[in-house]
Amino acid sequence: MVPERAGGRDHRGQRSPGRAGLRNRRRLVHGRRAAPPARPRASGGAAARHGGRQRDHRAGVRTGDGGHIHRGDADPAAPRDRPVGRLVNRSTHAALRELIRGRGRPILLAATLATLAGALTLAQPVLVNRLVTSVGEAGELPLALVGALLLVIVVSAALAGTQQLVLGRLGEDIVHDQRHRLVRAALDLPTAVSEARPPGEMVARVTSDASLTRAVVSPHVVGFAGSLLTLVGAVVALVLLDAVTFLIAFAIAAGSLLVAAAAARPLRRANRSLQAATAALATSVSRNAVALRLLRSTGSVPRALQETSTAIREVRAEGRRLAALAALVGPLTSTLTNIAFVCAIVVAGVRAADGALDLADLVTFLMFFNLLVVPVGQLAAAVVDVQQALTGCTRLAEITDEATETADDVVDPRAQARAETWVGGPPALDIEFHNVGFAHRPGSGPPTLSQVSFTAPAGQITVIAGPSGAGKSTLLHLLERYFDPAAGSIRIGGIPVTDLPRETLRALIGYVDQGSLALHGSLRDNLTLGAPQADEQTILRALDNVSLTGLVHRLPHGLDTLIGDGGAALSGGERQRLAIARALLRRPAVLVLDEPTSGLDTLSERALHATLRGLPPCTTAILVAHRVSTIHAADHVVVLDDGRVAATGTPAELRLRSALFRELTDSA
Repeated sequence: MVPERAGGRDHRGQRSPGRAGLRNRRRLVHGRRAAPPARPRASGGAAARHGGRQRDHRAGVRTGDGGHIHRGDADPAAPRDRPVGRLVNRSTHAALRELIRGRGRPILLAATLATLAGALTLAQPVLVNRLVTSVGEAGELPLALVGALLLVIVVSAALAGTQQLVLGRLGEDIVHDQRHRLVRAALDLPTAVSEARPPGEMVARVTSDASLTRAVVSPHVVGFAGSLLTLVGAVVALVLLDAVTFLIAFAIAAGSLLVAAAAARPLRRANRSLQAATAALATSVSRNAVALRLLRSTGSVPRALQETSTAIREVRAEGRRLAALAALVGPLTSTLTNIAFVCAIVVAGVRAADGALDLADLVTFLMFFNLLVVPVGQLAAAVVDVQQALTGCTRLAEITDEATETADDVVDPRAQARAETWVGGPPALDIEFHNVGFAHRPGSGPPTLSQVSFTAPAGQITVIAGPSGAGKSTLLHLLERYFDPAAGSIRIGGIPVTDLPRETLRALIGYVDQGSLALHGSLRDNLTLGAPQADEQTILRALDNVSLTGLVHRLPHGLDTLIGDGGAALSGGERQRLAIARALLRRPAVLVLDEPTSGLDTLSERALHATLRGLPPCTTAILVAHRVSTIHAADHVVVLDDGRVAATGTPAELRLRSALFRELTDSA
């Protein structure tokens, strides 16, 4: 079943708790909990996707005092045309209703202003009629009527200006909220879904797509009531003045509404195509900026330029298609309304010449007919605005309707309370992997991990070694819960990691991946990401542990020096040591390092070994390593081969009884 979010409906039309409820509400049950019902599965569904796993959500789940673990089985597959994830089957009209939910007062105010302005607009032809009649009968200009007419015009303009201000502010509020909602949803995406989407695409959705949603409160849309009042009032007045002339002219004017209705769907498709092309361009530009050194070193700049130029041309082509459609619809509706107005003038003039209309009625008729033309054009424009808003809603929903990373989590409150006491002052914790199985691309080859079982002893250093592609980094990703295992379980301090909220689990772990990522900002900003309260002395001690104190002294502004996007101002080894220092600042119960020495020179590697040996007794360290010196610095080694545990033991023991270990260490 596809879970619904944001209070929509699932594919069977049933009400669901909504996205916020799935994200924020933890299903906590005291004592032993009944297992959740298994989801209905089609043939070749999740069981097949997880490397032949034939079980429901309760299989391989701990029961007893700790309750059960309910894991979702979304497939963390590689990028595809459409990223993996579960989307809510929700209408875009429901999304439009969400945009204006809670904004009833300003919308009502704007609609009221539009209605009042419409009423005053209808009063103008009436006043003109009386003015012309008075001049014709009395031969003098009635100043009271002139003053009343001017007052009506000024007040009508003031109401229109106030309405525009209210709607402008409201539109910005909607865009502001949608951008916040989109960013929150993007940060809540499962790792596989997030990594499948290029970063430039997300930038385009936040900057460009979100801005389209303001069209839902455009003056044309919110002023519909005023336009409708003006339309109905003008129709009634015209029928009373001269029904024959009105019917002839209105039959032509109504064609503009039909044109607008017919153009609604093509306009929406054209808008979506333009937004998609804009997102592709943003992705291309973002990729070029991030990978500029790679492009230059491989001589790929001309190719990158060609690809980006193609994306630019595609945006131009889609923009031209939209402009051509708008150029067809706009002039056509204007032409029809102008023809209708000309017909009204001609027919009304003929009837006035025949005596069917006097001069005052002729002037009044033409003014009312002009008022009829304006709301018809506004209603046509409202159709275009709604299509723009629908386009924005549809593209935003592709992100906000994805299932969150925590959508299927079930937390054991006692396990959570116990684990939270470990944060900041942890005891030594064992890390246990029990029959763990996992596949990055289920069904398309052998699993990445199969029946992996070992224990990383509490307070010791465990190194995971093995050939490239053996699944070493994947084990660390499972411990961090970027993904959940398809089979088996992982325990920290005796608690299955899936019993804990992810934020609690990750608060226990200091994790450094192979990329040693750094964010744009200062050295201090990067170091204190996970420890914002760390003082300068604590930061300097962490830097000293990884031999980076000299770097701080060399930088022009010390810890406050900007290090560029991705840490571009630092060397690869400096970025790696920075990431390790950042992890140490968190005082983690478990220190997880993925290839921590790959970018270090011999002196820095020795300093890291000294740091590892000097870790507090309460810290358990797990490292993925290839270098012999790092492997031999371990208390315990796990050798992986083709996704399975080939051997475990101390380096000395494995040297004696594992041919693969000897091969790895001899060739390193």
